[in-house]
Amino acid sequence: MEITTLMLFTSMSITGYGEIVDGQPSWAQREMHVYTNLVRVDPEAWSDEYPCSLSEFTSGERTSKAPLYYHEGLTSIAQLHSDDMDDGGFIAHESSDGTDFGTRVWPWYEGTSIAENVALGYADNWDAVFQGWMCSAGHRSNIMDGDLEDIGTGMTGRSYTQDFGAGANTAHVEVAMGIHLPETPSSEVQFLATYDDGQDPLGLWVETASDCFEMDPIAGAASRGAYSVDTDAESGCSSYRFTWTTASGTKGNLPATGAYVYGEDCPSWTEAEPSGCTVDEDSSNDDDQEEGEDDSSSGTADDNSTLGDGGSAGSDCPGGTSTCFQKDDAELEGDRGCSTTSASGSAPLLALTFGLLIGPIRRRA
Repeated sequence: MEITTLMLFTSMSITGYGEIVDGQPSWAQREMHVYTNLVRVDPEAWSDEYPCSLSEFTSGERTSKAPLYYHEGLTSIAQLHSDDMDDGGFIAHESSDGTDFGTRVWPWYEGTSIAENVALGYADNWDAVFQGWMCSAGHRSNIMDGDLEDIGTGMTGRSYTQDFGAGANTAHVEVAMGIHLPETPSSEVQFLATYDDGQDPLGLWVETASDCFEMDPIAGAASRGAYSVDTDAESGCSSYRFTWTTASGTKGNLPATGAYVYGEDCPSWTEAEPSGCTVDEDSSNDDDQEEGEDDSSSGTADDNSTLGDGGSAGSDCPGGTSTCFQKDDAELEGDRGCSTTSASGSAPLLALTFGLLIGPIRRRA
């Protein structure tokens, strides 16, 4: 599969933040993004989920970092690379046609730094992030690098890609990404998101066509942390969005317009905005403002996962590879090691029982 590099970043970011365009971000892409941000905002909160010890983390890797923000270009190229690896049954930073990482990614990103994690053979996004990358030093270093700001994710079969970037001056919104779990709820649904603003929000809610569910902090601080709420799943195609009011009274929505959707055989996004929330700007006054405009009925379908589901990856075999390049004066510097290891229970795709380390790479931009 040939990976084209003709797509220019100038065509990106012409839609509202978080809106689904041509199927992206898909449910699976959003799920991987949210899980990555869970560990960013509070890496120590998930110690029970790691098959490794927090003592292996550096001090910097144990401290909270700002969530990573959605980038259309990085998402597109991450997905293309996962497609390519899945089609070819391989794991590498190079494409199947020999295209190297820098040549593949730079045309899709307008920033000054890029990095990448890839993995093969894990059961789902949760395992790839928590069982694999966070317990492999090079991958964890990428995920917990406070200088990185943006992310694109790709998942095809059991091939996973994270592409990171910095220096693009992309929009930093308070809720970087959110998701519903599982992908197609039956009786119950969980909503999960991260929030970051430096101050506690006046409120963070999940807004549906008819209801408004307040989200509660589950990790980190209220000003920078993970939020969640569980509720009964609606039948049919159910639209929702994340809506919030900052400490200064500014309101925001994810997606920026329209709504995400869940339900069997439903579209993933709708232009119609739900209107189930009426939010007080301040609990001490009665100046209410209604969020949203219209009712909607649409939905999404993808893989299924619930927060914290166990996986099959062996605790002594974190799988994947990682690398990082810095673009400085037309020079790319690689300062991350690349590693490839196995995920137990995935023998048809990956049967390695040892780690392969690949040294840093230097390229011209």
